[in-house]
Amino acid sequence: MLGHSNFLYSMRSLVFVLAALSIIVLCLAMFEGAVAQQSGDIEFPSSSLPTPIYKPNFSRPRATTRGRVVIVDQQGKQGRYRTIQAAVNAVGSGGTVRVVSGAQPYTDALRISYPVSIQSYTEGVQVDIRPAYDVPCLHINSASNGLVSVSGMKWLKPSDELDYRARPCIIMERGFFSLKDSFVEATIHSPAILLQDGFSRIESTTITNGQVGVRIDAAPNGDYFLIGNNIVGNVDGIRVNGRARVTVLGNHVHDNIEHGIVSVGGGGTYLSNWIYRNGESGVLLQRSVLAPEFRANFISRNNKAGIRVWPDANGVISWNQICNNAGPAIDGLKQNNRIVLDPPNDIFNARGGNGFFRSGDKKGGRCTLPPSPLGASNMVTGSSQ
Repeated sequence: MLGHSNFLYSMRSLVFVLAALSIIVLCLAMFEGAVAQQSGDIEFPSSSLPTPIYKPNFSRPRATTRGRVVIVDQQGKQGRYRTIQAAVNAVGSGGTVRVVSGAQPYTDALRISYPVSIQSYTEGVQVDIRPAYDVPCLHINSASNGLVSVSGMKWLKPSDELDYRARPCIIMERGFFSLKDSFVEATIHSPAILLQDGFSRIESTTITNGQVGVRIDAAPNGDYFLIGNNIVGNVDGIRVNGRARVTVLGNHVHDNIEHGIVSVGGGGTYLSNWIYRNGESGVLLQRSVLAPEFRANFISRNNKAGIRVWPDANGVISWNQICNNAGPAIDGLKQNNRIVLDPPNDIFNARGGNGFFRSGDKKGGRCTLPPSPLGASNMVTGSSQ
């Protein structure tokens, strides 16, 4: 009996020791997590995000398309319609128009008021649309609940940049709109793409040579998604006006004449974008009625500040990597700003500003520009080391 009691006592002691060790390990893990959080360690944008493109990823449409399907061919060999607008008018609501590239660009400006899908139907070639300079390439004004879907197209304005009558290349006035795997070029006097009311999703598309690459004049009920695009060579890359639900994810916004992204009064989420080599600030944040969130973006080598904040701005700027800009990393911060900087940003090689402006700067770290969208998948290096 005595031996049995000793055994039970030994087992209870072992249980108490193991419990104490577990508590100690848990406390150490919590302490390490708190230290890491205080030190400003962050994770940077993943290289697996969508990569912008210059050419469409062609895949011949499958036979599962619902609704009527027609083919447009300038030469009249593969379909009865020689213009895209004629095919759109004929196919009706919910139909599909498949366009064969011709020897000459299509010149008909498209006006669409009901759901339809327009697809490039020629492998390796984009459909090149060049309407008259004073009308848009594509004007969507649909009160129905269906989707106008466009893929694999090339929209071009004439090269006469002195003509003040030029209109936006694509105007989305009302309805539901999707643009994917395309190339949009405008004149420097107008936005390449103007989005107004409704739902819009622009994905994997190159947008260039506009007064603004994508301008969103947002209605309160609109939803707007810009995902994995290449926005380059405009005056401003992206401009968001008014109250908007905007999601800007994984885009390359670079080499624009002035700002990469301008947010005026709106909200939205700007996540994991590459914003670099713009002529002025990477991001300009103005008069924020709502509170936009800029998180986990890579902002580098802009000709002025990485992010420029106006005194009446409001929003969240956190978890970004900001480095090697000609001006301060975050410029214009005041004690009375309504800007949240928590969790902190990772900042290298910041110039100008005082200690408050440069809060969170790190010396001796690494910050490299991602490779071109034409190259390999984008890698972001740099840490709190």
